[in-house]
Amino acid sequence: MTSEMPVLEQGSPGEFKKSDLGRQLSTGSVSTECSSDKISDRRSSAGSCLDSVSASFDTRSFVQYHATSNIEKRYVMDRKAIANGGYGKVFLAEDRHCPGRTVAIKQVLSLDTDTLEMYRREAQTMQELDHPGICRLFEVYEDQEDVFLVMEYLSGGEVFEKLLDTGHLSEEQTADIIRQVTSALKYAHACGVAHRDLKPENICFCSPDSSQVKVIDWGLSSFFHQRQMKSSVGSPTYAGPEVFSSQGKTFYTSTCDLWSLGVLTYVLLSGRPPFWGGYHSQLRAMKEERYPMQSGVWPQISENAKDFISRLLKADPESRMTTEDALKHPFLTNRPVSTTNLDLKEVLENMVSFSATPRFFSLVIASAARQLNHTNVHRLSRVFSDLDTNNDGVLDEQEVLNAFYSVFGTEHVDVEQVKQVFSRLDLNATGKITYTEFCAAAMGREMGTQDGVLWSAFTAFDIHGDGDRIVEEEIEKVLANANANATLSKAVCELVAHEIMEAYDSNNSGDISFTEFKQMMLSCVKEHETGQVLGLLQQLDRAFELRCSQPQSPTSSSEAEVELIDASTSSPPMSPSKAAPRPKFKKTHTAWAQRFVTLLCSMKPPTLRDLSRARIWPATCE
Repeated sequence: MTSEMPVLEQGSPGEFKKSDLGRQLSTGSVSTECSSDKISDRRSSAGSCLDSVSASFDTRSFVQYHATSNIEKRYVMDRKAIANGGYGKVFLAEDRHCPGRTVAIKQVLSLDTDTLEMYRREAQTMQELDHPGICRLFEVYEDQEDVFLVMEYLSGGEVFEKLLDTGHLSEEQTADIIRQVTSALKYAHACGVAHRDLKPENICFCSPDSSQVKVIDWGLSSFFHQRQMKSSVGSPTYAGPEVFSSQGKTFYTSTCDLWSLGVLTYVLLSGRPPFWGGYHSQLRAMKEERYPMQSGVWPQISENAKDFISRLLKADPESRMTTEDALKHPFLTNRPVSTTNLDLKEVLENMVSFSATPRFFSLVIASAARQLNHTNVHRLSRVFSDLDTNNDGVLDEQEVLNAFYSVFGTEHVDVEQVKQVFSRLDLNATGKITYTEFCAAAMGREMGTQDGVLWSAFTAFDIHGDGDRIVEEEIEKVLANANANATLSKAVCELVAHEIMEAYDSNNSGDISFTEFKQMMLSCVKEHETGQVLGLLQQLDRAFELRCSQPQSPTSSSEAEVELIDASTSSPPMSPSKAAPRPKFKKTHTAWAQRFVTLLCSMKPPTLRDLSRARIWPATCE
């Protein structure tokens, strides 16, 4: 008894039907007892029809929405909130089924339709954005009383808190933070999303000992391609003059974020806001581009930093630097590349290996990558940022080719082979490799077979929220939801789900347990490294050894845009990071607009603590 490949049914072009064997097994007319060799044959072909059809897959679909599930079945939430807001609280929580996995859960009270819609929009925005500088959303739970957003936990705290501790940041620290935020903004704007509330409170360090930051709180964001923006939203200190004065009557564009970026830079460098006073006096100073740069720390600040700020704090939105120009400004370009040749070699070889993985298993690994937080992929994030030389938040074919050139040398790289690898990694067929697609391909066998990573993939397929099993229907739905161009027929989804269930439901229970799921992924890793791929990996190893043994001349820009640290000074090869320590709870800085009237009308610049949490709350929001 052998497993048959799916065959085309006569009269239905492109439609697959189950094999006769599949029908017999599903009806129980054939014994499911078979030898290990036959099981191996069945497993090797399970889901293979995905490789023979033209379909693209969107990894954003792996963010699950649970309309009726009880979140407490999945997570143990702390009683004490780590942050408080006007409509809800943020709690730390532990995954009941994956010890050591900590998440942040934003609980929002469903007080009214507008509030509920605002947080649904935040969830939609976070699902849309896939960038190393943007906080990740894992899943959403909603019941009759509350909405819960399950997000990655950033244990390093707000940049605002660091400012309160130190007074101001150095130019080097500021440039590093602003570079990351600007890259995130460039990506978000390319996706048609404006943040509209950029400030130190909404930027968090990934961990206490990390310089990597992420932009959080997308509740006031807007899809500006879908609807014009006109609401006065955000914080008065950081809002652009066009937002400050719009009052819901005049339209503005995503350049409002660039003004906020300029104010943010000013605040990080000096510890003081550039504009203050009553409404009319502050608006007048903003329109006249009048802000102090003569006293305090400013005599010690470089001209590049001052010029960077002045090019963003333009009253005319059209006169402001674009995100692309900002990233090319001298203030942000003096950036040390942190990726070593040894790290990059490992990543590139992992990408080559991953390119040989059957499409179904590629999707499973991508679903895990979409659910991983910075503690799992912090070094991959660093490599991705270094390879993304144009800072657009995705990797194009040339950037990947340049990476191969920089490590293995132009004379040892087969361009066509690299293009084939790139095409296989581009799951959504956009001609770009997204951050999730990169992490899926780059994490490697060791990391990709860890329990925590595999559990993340398992939960992405457990759309019913059972917590301990996956049924055939769930596999079908995940495939259908992930199919970006809707070219994958229902019959193919059913066939793949049926074959996977046949091959890996080892106890014939009608579902796949987490233990069976792990066995499935481990067998996939071992079985699908073809001779062609192994030959290519050996060829790359020889090229790397040869390149390291020869004196290196400076790399020309035509040969590679990525200059890497010499491998002799490298850190150990990539390994999973340790779990972040649990934080010491702090009281959240809260203050509402009514408390700022006296402060804003004073002649003395307010401190950051005075301005903490200032916000203009709109009656309605786009």
